[in-house]
Amino acid sequence: MVEIWERGTSSSATARGLLLMEIALPGTAPEIRPRLSVGHRDSCLIDLRERLFGSGVAALSDCPSCGAPIALDFDLDQVRAPHAAPGTVVELAAGGRSVRFRLPDSEDLLAIEDEADPGTAERALLRRCLLGGDDGDAPCAEAALDRVSRALAEADPQAELILAIACPECGEGTDAPFDIVLQLWSEIEGWVGGLLEEVDRLAARYGWSERDILAMSHARRHAYLDLAEAGTR
Repeated sequence: MVEIWERGTSSSATARGLLLMEIALPGTAPEIRPRLSVGHRDSCLIDLRERLFGSGVAALSDCPSCGAPIALDFDLDQVRAPHAAPGTVVELAAGGRSVRFRLPDSEDLLAIEDEADPGTAERALLRRCLLGGDDGDAPCAEAALDRVSRALAEADPQAELILAIACPECGEGTDAPFDIVLQLWSEIEGWVGGLLEEVDRLAARYGWSERDILAMSHARRHAYLDLAEAGTR
């Protein structure tokens, strides 16, 4: 996990999601993980988060009306949803034509992540996912942008999670997206930060290398930390 964190310190959220998938699905071929649908990826990362930190989630959001912080406490089971099966194709009629789309994956998100305008990014994403209609005419996707986006979201429910929350200060209700990549990465950053502090203390006290300290079990490392703390009293 320390290596994954180090590799992802200057990476985008999508790239970090792929790094986390190395831990979530270590036995899956590297070329397969980026091609899993976003919902499939997020389902795997929710399972990983539960293995690492448990099922309870404590997060913060800001009220869009008054700016007050809103504490969110929920269980991961409350945000679990079905994800689409591999190879799922969404087909719908647009302008009298049949149009087919595959589901977005991490490779698609990486391809559009530098696009600053959300509308342009969404159109670019749908163009990448378009498999062609009965005449292969791509412009028919533009005429039904909202319908296509909704259809893709419905086909892969785990890919887009929205929490209904209410501000305790002003009482205003709002929807807050839950992004498992951002949540899990933030928690791993905190965990790694604490671990490196332990390494620093033990290295300063005993002169051990980082490799030797990280190779210790949690119990053994903390036993030495207790001894080091006792020795400074």
